[in-house]
Amino acid sequence: MLCFEDLHWADTAFLSFLEHLADWSESVPLLLLCTARPELYEQRPSWAAGLRNATAINLAPLSDEDTARLLSLLLEQAVLPVEAQRALLDRTGGNPLYAEEYVRLLADRDLLAETPEDVPFPDSVQALIAARLDTLSPERKSLLQDAAVVGRVFWAGALSEMGGRDAREVEQDLHELARKELVRPGRTSSMEGEQEYGFWHVLVRDVCYAQIARSSRAARHRAAAGWIERKAGDRAEDLADVLAHHYLQALELDRAAGNVEQMEVLEAGAIRHLALAGERALSLDVQSAEASLARALELAPEGHRERAFLLERWAKAAQQQGRLDEARTALEEAIALYREQGENVDAGRSLTVVVAVHWALGDPRRQEAIAESLALLEAQPPGPELVAAYAEQAGVRVEDAAYPEAIEISERSSQLASELGLPEPARALGFGASARANLGGRRGLEDMRRALALSIERGKSRDAGAIYSYLSQASWEYEGPQSALAVCREGIEFCERRGISEIVLKTAGFAPLYLADLGRCEEALAEAASLAERAQATGNIPAHIVVRSVELRLLVHRRREAQSPPPGERLADQARSTGVPWEIGFGFGAAAQHLLAAGRPELAETLLRELTEVQGVQATASYGLLPELVRCALASSGPELAARMTEDFEPSTPLKEHALIAARGVLAEGAGDAAEAAALYAEAAERWEEFGNLPEHAYALLGQGRCLTTLGKPAAEAPLNGARQLFASMGYGPALAEADALLGEPEAEAAVT
Repeated sequence: MLCFEDLHWADTAFLSFLEHLADWSESVPLLLLCTARPELYEQRPSWAAGLRNATAINLAPLSDEDTARLLSLLLEQAVLPVEAQRALLDRTGGNPLYAEEYVRLLADRDLLAETPEDVPFPDSVQALIAARLDTLSPERKSLLQDAAVVGRVFWAGALSEMGGRDAREVEQDLHELARKELVRPGRTSSMEGEQEYGFWHVLVRDVCYAQIARSSRAARHRAAAGWIERKAGDRAEDLADVLAHHYLQALELDRAAGNVEQMEVLEAGAIRHLALAGERALSLDVQSAEASLARALELAPEGHRERAFLLERWAKAAQQQGRLDEARTALEEAIALYREQGENVDAGRSLTVVVAVHWALGDPRRQEAIAESLALLEAQPPGPELVAAYAEQAGVRVEDAAYPEAIEISERSSQLASELGLPEPARALGFGASARANLGGRRGLEDMRRALALSIERGKSRDAGAIYSYLSQASWEYEGPQSALAVCREGIEFCERRGISEIVLKTAGFAPLYLADLGRCEEALAEAASLAERAQATGNIPAHIVVRSVELRLLVHRRREAQSPPPGERLADQARSTGVPWEIGFGFGAAAQHLLAAGRPELAETLLRELTEVQGVQATASYGLLPELVRCALASSGPELAARMTEDFEPSTPLKEHALIAARGVLAEGAGDAAEAAALYAEAAERWEEFGNLPEHAYALLGQGRCLTTLGKPAAEAPLNGARQLFASMGYGPALAEADALLGEPEAEAAVT
């Protein structure tokens, strides 16, 4: 059994960790007992709500009977005088803490033997605690106040140094305070060689702190920060948030009092530790990281020597939150400042970071940025910055569908890291693996999984999230939509727990595609609509193109009006502006189908002809939708354009192999060879059924039945019935009507006519 108290003080990352622990500890005899005030649900209204194995127990105030029993036990009296008991019950209001503190007050004042009714009742728990503190000697009260400055947890050595006290006397005083149940010693210590203590209750700490004169708080926070920093040594990063708190408190208090002597030192300390805290939190809790870095940036206005560094760090957090425009603006300012300062390595590093931001915004300047980064970094002695730049360049080449070059560059990144004695760059490994998978190397999936494990192990959460996205796409091409959806969902959960909204969209954008392939059309449309709104709000162009393309395709297949998506032309324009082959492939394919359904076949033909000229597009995932492209080309233009869609196409993955078989069936039927087409459709139907793609399985059965009908074969009925059943389950109206017409349903024939 693991107990966690006062969860209302926990940060988002820790709360997410507990949810994950409870959700995934299914076969382990484990009980998590968590206590919290109602404020927890003000911060996280749905915390633990979705867990199957969690139960929330709301504790009501103690009844008068239970409170009386508790008081009797604490006072070691079987029966209280009626008037005293009534007064106590009225004051406690069912709050056991008030009852406990009241009894401790009696003990502190040596009044346990007295009649409780003769003792005045403080108005609140805080007043009770304050009354107890007033019973302490000035020395011990000051000791507790120093402890309150350090925090809810504190160390004897800190109190000794802060007050210039003898260490033995401090230990003796803390022992007495523990006996009075104001503090308690910890079983272990987070500070090596130091006895750790904590306040008996957080309200004791709050009341102690409130009693400190404001004029002396700043000096105490400075002293606490100095002691913690010296004791932490190389571990200062682990306590960065604590140190940042003390420096900020001292800075704000001195500023309010007009004390300027320590201002520069305090600002530097606050900035240093806020930046450290932000960096440390970035892989676990993006929201917390951004808040720390934003606070540091407030302390570094224009002209501050640390501004460029802080802008770069803050931009990383903003990027992961999906605040892409703001991240780009901050990085561009940082790059300009680094250049002014002659810091070419720092400028190159920031240019590497901005590449991914440009890509997410659909900004073709990503090519220019990576070229500038490499020009700067290759002119300097090689270091980790150049390793990262090569990795990013490999990613750019993956997006350009230049897969052999991407592999070569990723290997260059890994080789340089090895020469420099650096860990293998997981990001480079992931991009190289994606390129290999696109070229037909199943080993690419294994390498992606290894890159994912390395990224998680090293705390590179954003990189891990991106690899999840690439792995889901590769799984779609090799293992089918069901496997791809499982990887996609896992990646989404991973990123959501850490607040990486940018990668959530990148990964989740493909979920509607997989759902559509599984025939779960209503889910696909619902998710696509929600994701499209989020993508548009954050300016995430790749995610927007993918989800809108799925939405348009499904609306066409289901013969519905496209109200929420933009017209096909607008989607095509957006995809074209990115210059990214796979985005153009998805965007143009969906736009062409939408335009054809809208009665504009000439525009659909124009788009498809332009698509055939896009370098590298056939090698991208978008050509997994080849049968749709060929059907659209045949309907909008004719056999010549339909054949051109498959010209020089070399299928490199199982998905594309299946797609090519189906496309050849369409071409054979269009050429009037019904027998050849029927055989190809039959093979495609078997492949699609095994692969788990319901729509293409249905279209292959429909094509097979149509061709067998043309040939006058009675065997046409079986595939047509199979197609009809699948189309009906997916709500594919036009195709369902065609199947019914071929089966001789009179109403369907009229509908098709």
